[in-house]
Amino acid sequence: MLKNMISDISTIYSQALTLFPYWTDALLERWQHAYIDLILRVANDPSSVPSIEIFYHDLMAFVSLLNDGHSRIYLPQKIKKRINYLPFKLEVIEEQLVIVASLPEYHSYHFQPIKKINGRTAADFLHSLCTHYWQSNTMYSLICFQNEPSFFLPDDSLLVEFENKELATFKWNNNQIQWDTPCNIPSTIVDKVIFSNKNLLIIHLPKTTIVKIKDFMSEQVVEDFYQHLPYLQASQEIIFDIRGNAGGNSGHANEIAQAFFSDTIQTEKVYYQQFDAETYANITQTLFHVPKDQLQNHEQWNYLNHQFLIEKNEYDFYPKRKGLLKDKVGKILIDHLTYSSAENFTIIFDQSGRGLILGETSAGSTGQPALIKLKTGGTFMVTAKKVLHPNGHSHRNIGIMPKVTLKKKLSDKHTDQVLKKALELSIEKT
Repeated sequence: MLKNMISDISTIYSQALTLFPYWTDALLERWQHAYIDLILRVANDPSSVPSIEIFYHDLMAFVSLLNDGHSRIYLPQKIKKRINYLPFKLEVIEEQLVIVASLPEYHSYHFQPIKKINGRTAADFLHSLCTHYWQSNTMYSLICFQNEPSFFLPDDSLLVEFENKELATFKWNNNQIQWDTPCNIPSTIVDKVIFSNKNLLIIHLPKTTIVKIKDFMSEQVVEDFYQHLPYLQASQEIIFDIRGNAGGNSGHANEIAQAFFSDTIQTEKVYYQQFDAETYANITQTLFHVPKDQLQNHEQWNYLNHQFLIEKNEYDFYPKRKGLLKDKVGKILIDHLTYSSAENFTIIFDQSGRGLILGETSAGSTGQPALIKLKTGGTFMVTAKKVLHPNGHSHRNIGIMPKVTLKKKLSDKHTDQVLKKALELSIEKT
């Protein structure tokens, strides 16, 4: 097992060097130091091999240094099969950690700010999650945690102290619950739902159609969307709700967006590391004749340090979908969990000015990840594609800013103020 652990650490280190497109000299130095420290810590006492759980905590902390939404560690099956789950769903609202959904017996705790979990302050707890998943996105890290919570909280039960000084003990759940957090659709339109499945919800009003896309994982979401084209074409306005959309296949997102454009869509600027063995060999030979400080002044230094990138603009076009909704008003609802291809979808409308974007800043990560199997059973995911907004600006770890910013408040509870605002601005009011 020890040999496999050391092999996995080295695999992660080397694969990230050759694939990750966001290296800087400073990050490379931190990565190299962390790699050496981790190798020494694991191999220091061969008679005391760390447990698989401790090892994966170390791997997750190591990879989190990349601070990237498409770079992380997935646990091996031998750990996952022992995972227990929360009897509630957590969110951060107004910088407070709160329960927003739960089993019926815990409903009274909804939206009460949490002070401590198992003795750890809420702030310390959230920080520890970010240093295992994505340092720049607390909400994403919190979602990842809720897929494997007992890995972080191995105690037999959960002791939660609320800010109002109330204490509550929660029992683990053996099975993961797919929480469908309530979203209070205004009573005037609740009976207007014309289609609903696990990926798509469509609400048709006299002048507006609301399309809630839960992910872009399957081609089926595209087919279901266009199956309702008569309703969409009968509307003057389409509201896309992609809050909490974890993405999937950007091609599916682009194919839906194509309905609003008659021409080819520019989707993003992309960059990949470029490596050529002959060039690399020539540069290493140059190092014997040129002082290192001089080499830093031209692109050869970038080549040796994994920072030589090739650039291209990416476009997409779906002829049979082109312009089908080109005369419709568009609105896009986003939040901190609008991620990956859902963020690509947002960028298309942001770049073109084709739709009004409302809500909170998007997640801040689009890219194409590589999935690398580890000998100890887990998986290392690392992004291989650097992505910029088509206008050349970086949204990584920043997100796309909405034109109308609306942040959740504890007092809102399950009232959807973003959708409410979108409808207030809607053509329905005219």
